[in-house]
Amino acid sequence: RTDIKSGAVAAPAHPQQQTLLVDARGFEPEGIDPKLALAAFLRQAYESGWRRFILYRVNGQRLISTAVMGRSDTDDVEIDVYGTPGEYFGAFMQGGTIRCHGNAQNFTAMGMHHGNLYIYGNAGKVCGYASKGGSVFILGDIVDRGWTNSVNDPRCQDLKVHILGSASKYCGESLMGGDFFFGGLYFDKQGQLRTQARPYRGTKLLGGASRGNMLFFDPYHRLDPHQYTHGKLTEMTADDWPKWQTMVEATLMLAGVVIDEENGIRSFIADGKTFPLTPEHFRLIVPSGGLKGYESH
Repeated sequence: RTDIKSGAVAAPAHPQQQTLLVDARGFEPEGIDPKLALAAFLRQAYESGWRRFILYRVNGQRLISTAVMGRSDTDDVEIDVYGTPGEYFGAFMQGGTIRCHGNAQNFTAMGMHHGNLYIYGNAGKVCGYASKGGSVFILGDIVDRGWTNSVNDPRCQDLKVHILGSASKYCGESLMGGDFFFGGLYFDKQGQLRTQARPYRGTKLLGGASRGNMLFFDPYHRLDPHQYTHGKLTEMTADDWPKWQTMVEATLMLAGVVIDEENGIRSFIADGKTFPLTPEHFRLIVPSGGLKGYESH
C-alpha cells in the first residue's frame, strides 16, 4: 500500500501475484512529477516492476491509463479504479485491462489502440475519439460525439464497443470502422432492467461516416429514421447474428443480467417481459455511404 507521502515504491518480488494499492488522495490532476501527479507515479511504479494496481479515493486525476506506462505494449497490466477519475480515462491504451467502478468523464478511451476497458457507470463527451481498436464496455450512458473519427485499424485489436445504455447526438461522426452495440437499457430504483425512451437519445447518428456497424436493441421500434439520416437500416444475415449475439450477451452478463435458455433460445427480462435474443428485436444501422455526410455536422 502506498500514498502521496510514501514516495517511490520498491520493486515487487512477484509482479504477477502482488497488487499495489494506491491511495490517490492528494495527487494533482495532472503533471509529470511522480511525487505530485498520479499518472506520473503510475509510470514510475510500472518501471519499478509493478503490473497490478488498485487505485482508490481517486478524485479527478487525469489520464489514468496504461498509456503512461512503458514504451510499447502493456498487455500484462491490470488496474482497478475506485472513485471518480478525471478526463482521458483509458486514453491511448496500448494494452492491458482497466476497470472503473463508477463514472468516467470526457475523452474516455480517446486514441485507444488495444486493450480492455470497463466502465461500470456513465462516461462523458467525446468518448473514443480517434480510436484505432480495443474492447470497451460502458454500463451506463455516454454523451455526445462518441467515437468520432475512429477507425478499425487492422494492425490493432478489433474495435468493439458495448454500451448498455445509450448515446446522445453526433455519435459515430466521421466513423471509419468498428462494431457498436447500444442496449438502450437501465436499471430502475428497484434494480429492475428497463428500456429507455429510445435506444439512441440524439440525432445525427453516423454523420460523415464511411464504415462501421451499430446494433440497437429496439423491440418497440422506437429508433426514428430522422435520427440516422446519414445511416441506413440493413438486414442481418444468418452469418452476422452470432457475432452480434456474442456482443449483446457479453454486455448483459457484465451488467449482471440473467440470461435464460429454453429449447435452444436464449432470452432475458426487461420491462417485466421476456425478450428472446433473436435478430427481430434488434436493428442494425450502417453508414449510407453518400457524399453529403458532412451536411449533418
